[in-house]
Amino acid sequence: LGGNFETVAVTCETNWKDCVIAVTNYLWSEVVSDVVDYLAKEGIIWVLAIAITSTILIRIKYCKNMHTKHAVLNKQILNKVGYKIQDLELKINVLTYKMQYGTWPLPHQICNLNPKLRKIRMTVSNPGDRKNWLKHVLLKYV
Repeated sequence: LGGNFETVAVTCETNWKDCVIAVTNYLWSEVVSDVVDYLAKEGIIWVLAIAITSTILIRIKYCKNMHTKHAVLNKQILNKVGYKIQDLELKINVLTYKMQYGTWPLPHQICNLNPKLRKIRMTVSNPGDRKNWLKHVLLKYV
């Protein structure tokens, strides 16, 4: 090895805990100084290093933008699914209202279903109710 390794050898002989740090510092300074000296002599290497670094940075920016774009698209898809689930829940609540009361809800009741959603929702968890329409439909295909 080139350079001044004697100080590192003395450090390793006297204090083994500092040996790892001394060797790491020595190797880092030797590698960095050799690379900088080599790059100072060769201009094409600088061009390649800048091109590779630029390519890596552009790729990182592209991947970050694509990740953000996919996250936005996934959120939009989940919102659409959420609206479809709410629509399905509303349809089920209207049908259960029909089943419970034997008549369709009036238009003003349908318009105001969100505040009254808890009142007309029929439970699926009642084990004694075998005539429960919603439970029958859900358990029919299990």
